[in-house]
Amino acid sequence: MTLKVLLLEDLLDAGADIKSAIESTGDYQLIWGLGASDADARTIELIAPDQSENQYHQLSDFDIAFVDHELYGHFTGAELVELLRAAGVVTVGISAKANLNGDMLHAGANMTIPKHNLAQAIRYGEIDIVEVVETFCDSVGIGEDLSWL
Repeated sequence: MTLKVLLLEDLLDAGADIKSAIESTGDYQLIWGLGASDADARTIELIAPDQSENQYHQLSDFDIAFVDHELYGHFTGAELVELLRAAGVVTVGISAKANLNGDMLHAGANMTIPKHNLAQAIRYGEIDIVEVVETFCDSVGIGEDLSWL
């Protein structure tokens, strides 16, 4: 089964590095947005990395989402985490700021890891995306802070 991954990251260099790490470790369908110009309980309108046409997606189509807190558009990462979790999507907060990752945990994120550690943790097998999805797919409530990685 190919997992569908949502990456919400506004910094182009960080987004490209995380995207490359995810794609190098498995057969994933990855969608990257710089943020959301619109979102509700079922859909999200993503701002494309090249800022061309926005992309519309069903939230429930994603298996896992890596979400930064400070994004382009009209929503914070914490607001999008709430919508994604309500749609049953496993979420990982990836802010570089611990307090913002805390906000995303409070909003329902399953776990957090600073973005500057994420790509390396994926490449070196410290985080296995399939295992994260399997671990958290049925969970609710406050998750784990992996800022120590």
